[in-house]
Amino acid sequence: MEYKKRIADKILTDKLDSSGAVLVEGPKYCGKTTLAKQQAGSVLSMADPDTLSQNLALAKTNISRLLAGATPRLIDEWQIAPQFWDAVRNEVDKREDDGQFILTGSAVPPKPKKDENGKLICRGGWPKAVLKRSEKAALAQAFNYYDSVVSNDIKRVDDVDRDEELAKRIMRSCTCVTGRMGLLKLRLAVRN
Repeated sequence: MEYKKRIADKILTDKLDSSGAVLVEGPKYCGKTTLAKQQAGSVLSMADPDTLSQNLALAKTNISRLLAGATPRLIDEWQIAPQFWDAVRNEVDKREDDGQFILTGSAVPPKPKKDENGKLICRGGWPKAVLKRSEKAALAQAFNYYDSVVSNDIKRVDDVDRDEELAKRIMRSCTCVTGRMGLLKLRLAVRN
């Protein structure tokens, strides 16, 4: 099938030019992998049933072998082995260069484990949040913290009265950038 250029092609190019790694996420079958393959120097398909077991074993024992390849290295369905996240961050820091990796994965979260650690992550690291009786109550504590930061804490740093709405916009804009490597998210909503 012939590839049809998209607006997202240029966006991905720009992100690779300015970031060590780019995360492309979106719903299944929207064309994330197809888009990423157009710019990838090499591809690792974690979901390939022929190599899945071997790749999972390497991800646990010697993940750097999976990161090796022509750049940008596409790691498709990276979330199958979540340790890729930290490994890619570390490798980007070592290489100190942009355009090293493209990570693609569906926006479908993994099935929760029996201990429901995912809920604890959403609640944050505050001890009282972990002990809350409901997720709603725990999330309310996180939102209260956010409100406190934008309405009080940013003013206390240097006693300058700041615009709360502007602070909220800045915080939202920063959520797409993670760590020193500038791991950026590119969301796709359309199929090829």
